[in-house]
Amino acid sequence: LGVPFRGKWKWAGKGAKGTSGPSSVAWGGYDFRIGDCVVVKSQYKTKDYLACILGFSFDGTEPMIKCGWFYLAADVPHSHRKMRDGGQSEARALSTTNREVLVSTHCDTNSIQSVKGLCHVFHEDEYSHLDQDIKKQPHTYFFRRVYDTSKGVCRSAGPEWRPR
Repeated sequence: LGVPFRGKWKWAGKGAKGTSGPSSVAWGGYDFRIGDCVVVKSQYKTKDYLACILGFSFDGTEPMIKCGWFYLAADVPHSHRKMRDGGQSEARALSTTNREVLVSTHCDTNSIQSVKGLCHVFHEDEYSHLDQDIKKQPHTYFFRRVYDTSKGVCRSAGPEWRPR
């Protein structure tokens, strides 16, 4: 971690079909691409957050990233910790491991300067097959649930699920 954001940035890559922006931004020797998972620093708190890059834009002064957020179980209100699968709702304990995150339906736009570096987020099926050395690396996480912030519920997520 610790991407050096001093210096020039440039758009890189061509936007995907049906999108208006570029597919990546090159900055400080790093290429950040749509779909990359990143560690994002908060302006107001000392805590770091995790996000998936959904797109790029330019606000006139600097590149911006559209972030789809991951939540830790501790970030989900207790009243929202219901699992909803197959039309049934039931309270199930969320993991207390600091490696499990929940994919959320929350997204917004932030300065690329808020990005501290890349991280890795795997579905629990992929994560379970990783070598222990990889699992122990900082900023390596897994998910198995989606937190729907508008409905206040959690539901199971398959390996194909990513923030949108």
